[in-house]
Amino acid sequence: MRVLAGGLGLAVLLAAAALADGPPAAPPQATDVSPTSVSADETVDENPADRAPADASTAAADDTGFVEPRALAMVSPSYPVDAVDADLQGSVVVCFTVTAAGSVVDAYVLSSTHEMFEAPAVRAAGESTFEPATQTGEPVSHDMCLRYRYRL
Repeated sequence: MRVLAGGLGLAVLLAAAALADGPPAAPPQATDVSPTSVSADETVDENPADRAPADASTAAADDTGFVEPRALAMVSPSYPVDAVDADLQGSVVVCFTVTAAGSVVDAYVLSSTHEMFEAPAVRAAGESTFEPATQTGEPVSHDMCLRYRYRL
């Protein structure tokens, strides 16, 4: 019983010491993790003008009756703690298919500045939802890519 009490006392002392340092820090939040639409032949090293994702006010059919997918709910990727600690910034280009139902499938990394950013970007793309592309008014699957920029 004495060992248990001594061990318990040590645990209480350690917990008190941890609380003296203050509450645990909140997880880091990215100040700029913004998806922008890119073509599959661009890389993260290029610096194209930033383009906002298409919205309903600008979506228009081209001469073949095709309308691009429109983002309904874009999920922002988390900023990896190790990247924040290392003061890393960068970007990831994630490509995927928006199905005729508007869900994202087959997401993969086309290019990235650091592998630390890849998994959160792929996860965010996969959790995003879209209004599907249409061809002459009918929903169709469509391949697209997004660039996720990580800035501190």
